[in-house]
Amino acid sequence: MNNYIVINIFLTILALIINSWMSIPHKLKFRILQAALFSWLIPYNLFQIQINQPTLQSLPRTIQDVNNQINTILPTVYSEGLINLNHIIIILFTLGLLKFLHDIMYTLNTTSKLYRKSKPYKTYSNVLQVSNIDTAFVSGYFKPIIWIDKNLSRSKSISSIIAHEQQHISNNDQFWLLYITLIHRLFWFNPMIWFLNNQIRKSIELRCDEACKEQLGNKYITDLAKIFLKQKKCHYSVLINFFGCKPSFQVNRIHQLQKENKMTNFKRVKLTFITSILISLVFLTLSKAVNSNVNSDNLSNVSINWKWIHVNGEISNSSELKSELVLTHETWHEYTLDDDYIIKLKIKELQNKSKKTYNKKQIFLETEITRNSKPISPIYNPQFVYEMNEWNVFRVTDLEYQNTTFEFNFKFHN
Repeated sequence: MNNYIVINIFLTILALIINSWMSIPHKLKFRILQAALFSWLIPYNLFQIQINQPTLQSLPRTIQDVNNQINTILPTVYSEGLINLNHIIIILFTLGLLKFLHDIMYTLNTTSKLYRKSKPYKTYSNVLQVSNIDTAFVSGYFKPIIWIDKNLSRSKSISSIIAHEQQHISNNDQFWLLYITLIHRLFWFNPMIWFLNNQIRKSIELRCDEACKEQLGNKYITDLAKIFLKQKKCHYSVLINFFGCKPSFQVNRIHQLQKENKMTNFKRVKLTFITSILISLVFLTLSKAVNSNVNSDNLSNVSINWKWIHVNGEISNSSELKSELVLTHETWHEYTLDDDYIIKLKIKELQNKSKKTYNKKQIFLETEITRNSKPISPIYNPQFVYEMNEWNVFRVTDLEYQNTTFEFNFKFHN
């Protein structure tokens, strides 16, 4: 989970920076933003790359430190009987999917109502004119239709409007909007997706404007300005990009058309450098340095969930679940059970037979349970091999002190 969050936050921020600050063609910005959006669908936590170079160990270690910090922030529920984090995510995704289905039904209902009162427009077989929409847009997937307001169809700028909508069809933007909306709805709880969704929708319009300017020249810029001056507020649907609805974005579109966003050799070198750095960081985030000389002091920490039950005679007291305690390898960690007892824990990972990698499915635990009365005396020193990501149990009885019994429940995870 940590690798997934670190990589995607980094990719999203980088894509937004490139989109805002680099003067490159909008069709390239669109691809960069799409790559950042698609990245949120990749389960990076399932991937792991092993590298043997000792010189590269410090970089993955630094990234691991960032992951550990995120691990302390993320709300994680591991106890039995409580809602698991995976269940919460499934619920959130389900709500988003229901909203996506609502978007589809709303769009179909809107276009079906428009179709009943529409009329064909002159020689264009895929253009329909309708009253009171005050804009133009494309709907449909395999046989897309261009909808245009009657007033706009009579304007002198009609050629620019139709060229713009035809460009949407050429770019298959109706499919891109479906894909963007799906991810936006599924990850509706993710603020990074909201930023990406907003910028990608703008990028769709800007790359169409860019292509139309190449076809029609400055006439397209003039026509666009005239249309925006006359246009009123229009309705909005997430599955449809309207010709122009938001005044602030309309001004930005005119401004972008007046800029020269050509791809120069310097910009190509800059993008290549950024891409190579990005690939290297993703690779190192997913990598796990392996070295036969690595000692246990340099291994990553292990988190535990644990609880204990104290039975004294017929009285039984259960502790609260202790979540996300972090144990450092080869270091004793001391916890007070109650006023009478102390438990010390020390862990180390088990090496595989090759002695070059570590067994990630099991962990070796040393314990020392001490009576806290004077003189202080250890009563039990068990050593066990435990399974990772599973609840493990052992019981301890102090025969010299009222037959006091402790039951310990541990779950270890990275």
